[in-house]
Amino acid sequence: MFGRSLLPCRKLSLRCDNSRGFQSRTIHKERLDELIKPIQDEDEKMKMLRSSVFNAPMSKLFGLSLHFNNERNAVVHLPYNPNLVNLSGTIHGGAFMSLLDIAAWYTAAAHRKEAGWIATGNLSVNFLHAPKETDVYAIGNVLKSGKRQSVVEASIFAPDGTLCCHGVGTFIGLPPKDKSET
Repeated sequence: MFGRSLLPCRKLSLRCDNSRGFQSRTIHKERLDELIKPIQDEDEKMKMLRSSVFNAPMSKLFGLSLHFNNERNAVVHLPYNPNLVNLSGTIHGGAFMSLLDIAAWYTAAAHRKEAGWIATGNLSVNFLHAPKETDVYAIGNVLKSGKRQSVVEASIFAPDGTLCCHGVGTFIGLPPKDKSET
């Protein structure tokens, strides 16, 4: 079980299932639907980021789609793919780690004000539930955004709201290499 510091009930509307404040591993379906709903007024930066995911070979391989929600957080959809399962028939942990990194990276990029590229500096992952034969959604959330680094959490949910995986990453801002990146 996880304490309040990882996924606060107020942020994701998780159900607290005991008096000590520990959370269940299920988000209310209505809240999940709200979190994965696309933003209506996407700015140029979000459009550019969203289009870039389609050019990445890994995104093509996984069949990922990306959009941003009203909080400017990345929502990455991974459709069920039998090529991404392990021997027990569940989605492979490496696929989950990649999905968390992608959701967190795009969230950090969407919130970044400075020009330049960002790189993943660290990613800590907790595997909580191993879903079988289902689509999943990864949703990013900025914990801290600064000039040099951002700390972003991402969570993977099954369509029924089951929390499958949670991660926290540090993303380092790199200066532009040339004027075309500004």
